[in-house]
Amino acid sequence: MVEQNKNEKARNIRRMRMLYAFLLPVLGSLFYFFYIMNASEDVIYTDYIRLVNSYLPNGNGFRDMLVPDILTRMPVTYLLRAVNVSFFSYSVTFDRVVGILGFLLTAFVLSQYLVREQIGFLGMTVLFLVMFNLSKWELLINGSGYPHFLSYGLFFYTYLVMERCFTGTGRPGDLGKLFVLPALSLLVAGPYIVQYCMTLLVAYMYLLGIRKRNIDQNMLPYLALSALVPMLLYFWSSSKAVYEHDFVESAGILDVLTKQIGFSVPFILNGFASELVSGAVLDDFLKMGIRYRTIYFLGAVVILLYGMALFLYFKKHLYRHTLMPLLLMISGAGSHVLVFLSRYAFLNEIYAWQSRYSLQYLPGLLGMLLVFAKLLSDWQRHYCEEREKERSLRVGSRKRRRSRVTLAESYVVAVCLIVLLTFAFGSVYTNRRELLVMPFRKQIFREMRETALQYDNKSDEELNQLFEYHHGPNRVRNALDILRENQLNVYAPRS
Repeated sequence: MVEQNKNEKARNIRRMRMLYAFLLPVLGSLFYFFYIMNASEDVIYTDYIRLVNSYLPNGNGFRDMLVPDILTRMPVTYLLRAVNVSFFSYSVTFDRVVGILGFLLTAFVLSQYLVREQIGFLGMTVLFLVMFNLSKWELLINGSGYPHFLSYGLFFYTYLVMERCFTGTGRPGDLGKLFVLPALSLLVAGPYIVQYCMTLLVAYMYLLGIRKRNIDQNMLPYLALSALVPMLLYFWSSSKAVYEHDFVESAGILDVLTKQIGFSVPFILNGFASELVSGAVLDDFLKMGIRYRTIYFLGAVVILLYGMALFLYFKKHLYRHTLMPLLLMISGAGSHVLVFLSRYAFLNEIYAWQSRYSLQYLPGLLGMLLVFAKLLSDWQRHYCEEREKERSLRVGSRKRRRSRVTLAESYVVAVCLIVLLTFAFGSVYTNRRELLVMPFRKQIFREMRETALQYDNKSDEELNQLFEYHHGPNRVRNALDILRENQLNVYAPRS
């Protein structure tokens, strides 16, 4: 009877955990939807100027896709753009909602992992609070970034499939998915495919070097090849592309690393510091009189926490039971490298704080927090089991046993709690700041919308400045001409 009650209690807790893990992503997505509706208007700007000029005059026919640099253009956008134009009159809000749905898929994948590993309610709350914070405000309201959200759903799903294969809990077809998913990523990932494929390659090398694994060693070279080929195809396609940049001359990467230490090191430290609070918060810090040396120290602390998480991952033998946190931390490290490689030529260390990179940094941050949440949950479960044993055995040395259990892990538990609560506070602070700024962002978009409806009376310079596009005269005006002639976006007939 006692055993039956115990099993029933465990099942109830599991059901509650599953429900909680399902509700948090839904609530986070609704929060994002609330934000985009109250911080923006349905009007094109910035990257959309290029997209309208490049694609809308000639439609989205199959011939438009027959270009060498197609993989840099994320082919999935051709289909979704055609849907948007045909049914929603080229609505930016449509793209924003697609991005949120893509991120919801990413969150559901993480939910599956959290339930598998029996992560506690506190850990789940912090992880989703960090995941759905508003540090990504720029990507959220710039709807053209929706493929990036979709791609991370695919990335996280790949990591979950590899987790199942690694732990011997794979489903039928999981091994085949590991071969197919990297190729599928060519349709959605764009430049993000590099850190994704590099993560897979590092993971396969790691699996090749350890004893405990449930993936056939003979399959690892073929799996590595399935990740390498898509990445090489993307590099080839990228070499055929022509990009728009804001700088005239670019320094070599070796010169920057060897002669610009005053830029490269602060850039990296800024990138890691931005994982705790958003770039917009940096402005608040500077106005409060906080110096850059404090910001750099904050970044160094975050790097230290990554090192601590990696150390505990192996020290506490988590590597024997789970692979996901390691995959995410590898992905995050690769993203920091790629962000540096994409921005070093500008020689502006503050670029590391840009909101657009928050999504790229996110996997590493989640991987690091997963280690601390996993250790905290395992300790709590072990502690409860020990107390149950004490009650059932009615031993007289309860106090000594309990103190032994808690003191042995007290420092680790304290660190886990401090880290989780610190990043939760950082997310709350970021959200509060962005919600306060939200009405001002809305006002700017209203001004864009009003200007778009009477752009004939505006100068090219005024249009370029308001619509945040600085790549040649008349580009904004030409994009608005196209939309007006085709009755799209702000010019669509209103019912």
